[in-house]
Amino acid sequence: MSRKISVHISFLIALSMILTAFISMSTTVKANEIKDIVYGDLNGDGNADSIDYATLKMYLVGIIQLSEKQLKASDLNLDGDVNSIDFAHFKRYLLGMIKSLPVEPVEATPTPVITTPTPTSIIPTPTSFVKEGDIVLEPNGSMTLEQAIKSIQPGNTIYLKSGTYKYSKTIVIAEGNNGYPGAYKKIASYGNDKPIIDFSAMAENSSNRGIVLAGNYWHIKNIAIHGAGDNGMLVAGHNNIIEACNFMYNRDSGLQLSRYNSSYTTKDKWPSNNLIVDCYSAENMDSRAEDADGFAAKLTCGEGNIFRNCKAEFNCDDGWDLYTKSDTGAIGVVIMENCEASNNGKYRSGRLTGGDGNGFKLGDDTASVPHILKNCTANYNVKHGFTGNGNPARIVMENCSGTGNGGKLFDRLNNAIFR
Repeated sequence: MSRKISVHISFLIALSMILTAFISMSTTVKANEIKDIVYGDLNGDGNADSIDYATLKMYLVGIIQLSEKQLKASDLNLDGDVNSIDFAHFKRYLLGMIKSLPVEPVEATPTPVITTPTPTSIIPTPTSFVKEGDIVLEPNGSMTLEQAIKSIQPGNTIYLKSGTYKYSKTIVIAEGNNGYPGAYKKIASYGNDKPIIDFSAMAENSSNRGIVLAGNYWHIKNIAIHGAGDNGMLVAGHNNIIEACNFMYNRDSGLQLSRYNSSYTTKDKWPSNNLIVDCYSAENMDSRAEDADGFAAKLTCGEGNIFRNCKAEFNCDDGWDLYTKSDTGAIGVVIMENCEASNNGKYRSGRLTGGDGNGFKLGDDTASVPHILKNCTANYNVKHGFTGNGNPARIVMENCSGTGNGGKLFDRLNNAIFR
């Protein structure tokens, strides 16, 4: 009994110390003192640490109030509000999952609760938001997309007017061409219409990707990529957002997460913490009918990559491919939320492509990687809906379903955790 009383007394003493420090600091902060903000620093010592984290928690549960300066320092995703999302960002920062504060708010459509998602409608990009430093391109204009990519600065946007932009060579966003948290470099449609970047002049060749994104902190929104000689887009950088983009008629997977620099042999160098949201990948086809998936995160893919509310259909091979090889080793855990894979391994006419035709291929027997799937569906694929393909890990399958697949709905998932 005395030990419990001692623990309670220790907690109350610690709480009293935090409250005393908070009150002391709060009384010295005035509105006109809001100048340089150190995000996450709530006690004014110049650091964002566990003491500030505890202070933010006390505010969120209603124990204390924060000054105007403290509230500004607590808005860690710059959305004008201080809530549990900021608290979660703070925790990720303290755990080393993100390197700096603040983080840019993800302007993605909220995850729906439907079990068979389709891409959401796009809110028009208000052209009145074009600001100094932004670049507006048009088909056959005086500036090319490559030139704009090299010159755009962090926090600014390259807008593409409606139409078709034809290219015969890969567009590379080079390693080192980076935005940063709170100031992404962006490529977006100028208005609601989805501009098409057409690479159909390319020959089918493994080096003929459409766009290679090797930089970090880029946000690409509402763009269609068609006809590349290999991947429509290869994402090889970190902390990027690909939102509401279409990938069609490419000669390999529509969008793939893998390394670009072949000298990168460790997982920490491979693409990580990328968000693919509200994207659509369809009718990608290679001549051998064995490589072109809708989406692929395979071979050399790092940690923290998420697919959310994406759809893959009528691709010649699989909807999603998370394949590994023994010579490169295990990839990072991939998270898929509210994603759909349907009618893969067949053409829209119903004729078979000759590819594997799985909805979700979740690895193979060379590595144990516990991928996570939530609210995903697999319908009318030629082969299996969801296959572990030999992956022995405890893959999480939460509320996943499907119908009409040619093989099993759940194949070789003996160790999976079904919820």
